Amino acid sequence: MNIQRVDGAYQTMYKLQSMHNISFHLVTNRSIILRDQTLQWLNKNFEGIFQEVHFAYKGTGDTLEQVITKKELCNQLNCKILIDDQANNLEMCDETLHGLLFSHGDCGGYGTYSWNRHFDIASNDFVWRVNGWESIEDHLMQYHIA
Repeated sequence: MNIQRVDGAYQTMYKLQSMHNISFHLVTNRSIILRDQTLQWLNKNFEGIFQEVHFAYKGTGDTLEQVITKKELCNQLNCKILIDDQANNLEMCDETLHGLLFSHGDCGGYGTYSWNRHFDIASNDFVWRVNGWESIEDHLMQYHIA
């Protein structure tokens, strides 16, 4: 798997985990078929960060089937915040699960992720746009960590 870790991700998550006792779960729309590859990459790039990894899909190709939504997984895990770069995964956020729409880089304040620029965060009072891991840390410190 040749995916680069986003700058600041590990450092910010480690800091939040160690200083504020925050637990991180990875809730992914990847298929369970990619479990071994995913866990190997996570162990290399995010060792000790994620309490658990949860897969929402099973199968592959034409047989890919969603078993559970990210919202349902987050509710089962009692998660309070979903950080995601896919706007459609955040449309269901509400008072029980807040969403942070992630992007990074600079492109008119929306970051470099062209696939999530269309999402109007004003349409959901429980979703905020964040641009990079420093922005995630700032948001969590301001709104969620007492």
